[in-house]
Amino acid sequence: MTTPELPDSRVNRTFRRSDPLAYLVGGMFAPLLPAAVIVDRAGLPQPVFGLALCAVLSAAGLVTAYLAGPAAGFTVTPDTVTITNPLVRYEVPRHLAEGFDQLDNLAVRLRARGHRPIEVRALVPGLGTDRSRRAVSRDLDRLEQFLAEVPVLPSAGGPRRSRRPLTIAMLSVVVAGFAGVVALGASLGVFSGS
Repeated sequence: MTTPELPDSRVNRTFRRSDPLAYLVGGMFAPLLPAAVIVDRAGLPQPVFGLALCAVLSAAGLVTAYLAGPAAGFTVTPDTVTITNPLVRYEVPRHLAEGFDQLDNLAVRLRARGHRPIEVRALVPGLGTDRSRRAVSRDLDRLEQFLAEVPVLPSAGGPRRSRRPLTIAMLSVVVAGFAGVVALGASLGVFSGS
């Protein structure tokens, strides 16, 4: 008697959010740091404040481009469906993944048998660009195809939710950087108007 062959657990399909507006913002702000170094060398007034402001704006642009773009994704493997949202990751055993619901506001949720639906941020534009229902439906069709294409291995357990410490740290550094620049500017009298 032969036993049925299990699917290869390395088979997977991945989808990452691609938001051109996010990449444009990142591309506009990223060069500020080298520009700030050049301005600092030119000896303009308040060079420390200008350098700090440009560094924070540069970091903010890059972090925004990442969080509004490829930080969101969706991966299907034979034993797990992983929904990677910018600040939180969900791992859903394949046997629980039942399909998707598309809401009126273009949001998409994965239905997990016996559990609350999980929002799939990879299909929602990160910077609020106007995206048509047709574009979201096309990408949703791809995700449904992923579920159909990747063979299912037996799995157990329920959905697991975890924070994404690196993206939370990136966001925290930018927020702290803005607060630091404001404090630095206040101590240097940049905002006094004199």
